[in-house]
Amino acid sequence: MYKFLSFRFSNGEHYGLLVHGDTEEPLIYQNLYTTIFHRNKSDSINTIKSVFGVLGFFAELCDLIGVDIEARFRAGDLLTDSEIESISLWSKKSKSELSKAKVINQNNNIVPINFKKIELARYTVIVDENIVAASTTYNRLTTIYQYVTWLANTISPASQEAITRMKNRIISHRPVKSPPSGSEPFKSLEKNDKDLLLEILEPSSLDNPWKNEAVRYRNRLIVHILIYIGCRKGELLSLKAKDFDPGKKTICFRRDANNLNDPRKNPPLVKTLSRDVDISDELYSMIEEYIMKYRSTVKGANKCPYLMLSHQDGASKAMPLSLSSIDKIFAALSKALGFRTYPHALRHTWNDDFSKQVEPFLHSGDMSESEVEDLRSYVMGWKEGSGTAKTYTKRYQQKKAMKFGLHLQKKIRAADKERIEISNTDVPF
Repeated sequence: MYKFLSFRFSNGEHYGLLVHGDTEEPLIYQNLYTTIFHRNKSDSINTIKSVFGVLGFFAELCDLIGVDIEARFRAGDLLTDSEIESISLWSKKSKSELSKAKVINQNNNIVPINFKKIELARYTVIVDENIVAASTTYNRLTTIYQYVTWLANTISPASQEAITRMKNRIISHRPVKSPPSGSEPFKSLEKNDKDLLLEILEPSSLDNPWKNEAVRYRNRLIVHILIYIGCRKGELLSLKAKDFDPGKKTICFRRDANNLNDPRKNPPLVKTLSRDVDISDELYSMIEEYIMKYRSTVKGANKCPYLMLSHQDGASKAMPLSLSSIDKIFAALSKALGFRTYPHALRHTWNDDFSKQVEPFLHSGDMSESEVEDLRSYVMGWKEGSGTAKTYTKRYQQKKAMKFGLHLQKKIRAADKERIEISNTDVPF
């Protein structure tokens, strides 16, 4: 068994290593690969943990099927088609199923997959039961092919042609990525749902799911910041009280992933670029009210620089709000509303609202398409020209297309009726 061992450097950077579960001895090549291609590229700790998760899964799988991949590669022998087939089948299974197979193998002292025997066919039928989401399999096989390609190029005398053939064989087993069953085609909220959300969040609402007055005001502020600024939940939780400029009425989002003063085990990250965003008088008043009237009354709040605090009694009181706490807030809202809502849906909703507001400027020629996208990218924290905006404007674009399609239908129908009427007047009786 392999596990991710997390730690923190003296400069505040969160990192970790993939180690053997029993001895905690680091795995050399997996850690080297992740350091070169992910840490050195400044990928987030969550991305790195995800990569290590797949590499640990792959290491356990190699143990199960009896492949010492490093020894094999050094000898110039790459993964065979049968082994790649088995790897692709196991990539559809949960980690618990893989662990269960390892226990069975150890207890019975048998080799679960023997490539020289016909039992392989029977065993792989079992592997296909209870498969994970296609996106999970896709991501696993992507990380695996990238890792084994690098490993082969690093330690194997095999030809580049053979390595490329192995790589392409793994890629060919990746499934087509599709959204999870039952997932929403669009992530943004419809206007009626948005209105209901804002109504239920009013501290005076009888349907507000929280009893504590301070929590009601804090949670209303959380949703208002997300829905009217369009930031990510990680950016929200990274905000400090000093990040608000009263003179300019702006919010300052800053990348601060390695802050030694952040006590959270899973610190929120500012994934996007640092930026300053103007806020309305109403939103500024909400922030000021929460800080002055509610946050200031929490014992120990003056020692915590982060804006959003836990108001619960006990060890977590006056601690910065965690990512899991935000998820719990939205779970409670979803239950009270009767439909699912979550932080990232509000980022999509902001983009729909932005599209509606700028459309008149596009029609009048006061703004160009590129100017609109540059403005959107700045507020969202995206790099200019990244194309990320397309992901966040699907619902709006579909509505626009449907509206145009209906308009076109009417125009065509009117033209057809006109031709029929003219034709009828030419028929002699």
